[in-house]
Amino acid sequence: MVIEILSCIVETTNFEVITYEALRGKSGEVKASEKELLKRGITKEYIEDFIDDVEHAEGAICGEIKRLNAYLEILDIIGL
Repeated sequence: MVIEILSCIVETTNFEVITYEALRGKSGEVKASEKELLKRGITKEYIEDFIDDVEHAEGAICGEIKRLNAYLEILDIIGL
């Protein structure tokens, strides 16, 4: 089985490789952490994009530094 590595999020603060498969099913954790994410300055748009991207194993994870930073913050909040 081939597992696709997210386009830009290839390492977190502890240098783990993150795959779509590892994120599958994490949308519930992200939704549960939405208030904390909003407090940290992550926009609702990025939260919803992240949830959609990981649940459908597609999407433009890169594109802009704000999106990448938001996604890294979300990964931190959900413990990845």
